[in-house]
Amino acid sequence: MRLSSVALFSIVVSMACTGYAHHNNHEHDIHTRELMNDRVSEVRTRDLVRALERRAKDGDGEKKKKKKKEEEEKEKEKEKEKEKEKEKEKEKEKEKEKEKEKEKEKEKEKEKEKEKEKEKTSRKAKRWCCTKCGKEYPNQTRAENHQTYHRDHVVKSLTKKGEGCWPLNPPLPPTW
Repeated sequence: MRLSSVALFSIVVSMACTGYAHHNNHEHDIHTRELMNDRVSEVRTRDLVRALERRAKDGDGEKKKKKKKEEEEKEKEKEKEKEKEKEKEKEKEKEKEKEKEKEKEKEKEKEKEKEKEKEKTSRKAKRWCCTKCGKEYPNQTRAENHQTYHRDHVVKSLTKKGEGCWPLNPPLPPTW
């Protein structure tokens, strides 16, 4: 493994400061070698530690990536489930609206039937009938005139549609 320029520079500076580079003493050479070996081993261990840290980070990163992918997949599944639930709710709302429309249509039909029944039971214009002779009159004044002319005749109003005018006591058929 090569030494970095910073490591070499620090070794040279430390040797210059201590004076080891200027002496030719054997002890100093051994000491210098030991110092160099120590520095090299420090650099090696530092590089090893950094490499191990990178691997650990990369390993952690891969694990984190896997976890993130799994979490994203779970979130996507949850979102899909939520969308399905929303669609179901929309369908339920549509069904409720259809039911309301059906109920409204039924109510309209009932109202139409009631109106038809009212038309059957009530007339647009009242008619009048003499109960004695069975004559029918289109308005009240004519009926009253008939009643005043014939004092024993009673006139009543016809309210129902289709109600006929018949005398209460029909005259007897003539006998010849």
